[in-house]
Amino acid sequence: MNDQDLVDRIKLILSQSEPDKIYGLPLYDYKNQRYKKLRSSHLIEVDDNPTQRVVNEPVGLLKLLYSGLSPGLQNPFKHTLVSSLWGKNKAIVVHTFVELRMTKMITVFEGFFSANKEILDELRIKLSFEHDLFTEEDLKHIEELTEKVKKSIPPILHATQAKVDTSKEKEIDLVRQTIERVRYLRLRKDLRDNENPELNTDKQALLSRMQSLGYTANMTAVLQEIDRKVRSASTSFDFKGCLDLTRTFFEEFFEASADKVAAKNSAQLPPKEKSGHFLPFKQFLKNSGLLSITEEALAQSIYNCLSEEGSHNLTAAPEQMRVLKNIVVEFVLLLAGRIQTFTSG
Repeated sequence: MNDQDLVDRIKLILSQSEPDKIYGLPLYDYKNQRYKKLRSSHLIEVDDNPTQRVVNEPVGLLKLLYSGLSPGLQNPFKHTLVSSLWGKNKAIVVHTFVELRMTKMITVFEGFFSANKEILDELRIKLSFEHDLFTEEDLKHIEELTEKVKKSIPPILHATQAKVDTSKEKEIDLVRQTIERVRYLRLRKDLRDNENPELNTDKQALLSRMQSLGYTANMTAVLQEIDRKVRSASTSFDFKGCLDLTRTFFEEFFEASADKVAAKNSAQLPPKEKSGHFLPFKQFLKNSGLLSITEEALAQSIYNCLSEEGSHNLTAAPEQMRVLKNIVVEFVLLLAGRIQTFTSG
């Protein structure tokens, strides 16, 4: 596929856009009725645990198209979509960019400074229904841009302009109030979910210890990503995904720890087994004196539980996820301390 083929495909998808069908059926679905109500009102309604998801077909097709592109075609895709923000498909483009975690592409659009109400509307509604798709960096960027837009509104010269500019200012204020509500809900969730200060302290100690020992930035990022996913999880399928990621982190930590021990005592690492790479590295750490027999059995039990609940079951309960995540953090912190002592001796 070349650039022109890509542009033609995007245009074809957008030509069949369904702007009245974002979250459900245009006339009868209560989700879409709520969407239309929010667009036409000044309400601030943010879902505490986002469960509503876009069902718009062109949005899904654009996401599929992007997922199959080579790196060389990804920028042309973004630029073509950005240029489409001038047209009638603003809602489709806004939702697509946010779904692809490219919110910044909307705010760098040169027309954003005209404070187009439809773009601001869609950002506000996306925040209301699916704020888990926005990072804190996204929120800050939207805030900064809306402030610049507000300052760019020229002085009122006549009554018609006053009506338009007042509408723009109201929409900007609604976006910023919605962001404030999102932050409040996230803070409330953090405070309620993290009532044990000892666990929080241990997690920070683990991150610090991993960085000082030279574990990869990806591993520390995964630990933080687990927390982010838990905070935004709203269904049993979401929590199942959190368990999968926790199990992967547990596996990778054992392998990386075995690498550090082997480098220190010039030992040969065991080969990875076809069934997985947790067992041989756990055994290596036990043989190297980093784990007792009882601790080795406990590590295996934790791994078995993560594998059983995360990989073999279709869903997981939130309480189950939080218990296993906290156990993993505490056990890995224990092991990281021993790796630190071993490698510094």
